[in-house]
Amino acid sequence: MAGRAMLPPWLADSLVFDAAQFRPLFAGEQRAGWLRPAFAARLASWPQVFAVHADRVLFAPDLRDAPSRSSALVTVLAELRAEGLFPGWRNELYALTDAAGAEVLRFERAAAKHFGFVGPASHLNGIVLRPDGLHMWIATRSASKAVDAGKLDNMVAGGIPAGMDAGTTLVKECFEEAGMAAALAASATRHGLVAFERAVTQGVDTQRIAVFDIELPADFVPANQDGEVAGFELLPAAGVLRRLHQPHVFTVDAALVVWDCLSRRGLAA
Repeated sequence: MAGRAMLPPWLADSLVFDAAQFRPLFAGEQRAGWLRPAFAARLASWPQVFAVHADRVLFAPDLRDAPSRSSALVTVLAELRAEGLFPGWRNELYALTDAAGAEVLRFERAAAKHFGFVGPASHLNGIVLRPDGLHMWIATRSASKAVDAGKLDNMVAGGIPAGMDAGTTLVKECFEEAGMAAALAASATRHGLVAFERAVTQGVDTQRIAVFDIELPADFVPANQDGEVAGFELLPAAGVLRRLHQPHVFTVDAALVVWDCLSRRGLAA
């Protein structure tokens, strides 16, 4: 990813994260997330699930593996949801894994930011190479989206559900969001990760995004299938950059993925 000093000012400011303002959440020896102090104190209501200390919160010692932690967390999240804490509930599970890829726990996607859990995702830069230069398909998110409604986005972007990998998720999302056939989607090339932690109202937005580029035929036109995209626009690189420099027109994650793509191709400025 491009160095932070190179980013548009609004985007660099969006990535500010001061760990001292949060309490780490541990699952065994691994830090699993970040908690706002007030939310950490709220978790003390479930002593059978969390051990809340002044400087950290731990899953209870009896919860030694992913199934036990996940099951215990279901109960906590259900009670918090009943209090109205998770308005964007998705009924979609993410898996938190350790450095070796082993599952630490599973959690409802809507709770990720409150706990600072990693939100894994796959994003696709849709590129068309024309005689007048590189163009990119840019999506506008539906006005009904629970998060970042109406903002600009990557042509395809989606969270990676538990039990799926980045590539499989990408192919699924390519059809749902852009009407792209699996054979075409499978030709996308992976270009590493965009990763960040940033403070948000709910807590911490922690993302690990698998970045893909695809060079599309000139006659391909994306067509949304699931109602999550309001429309698409094919923009020259200069037009994409202008929008990237306009504060908060793009979502933060999509802006970073687009910036990464243009930087790799020597087009970011």
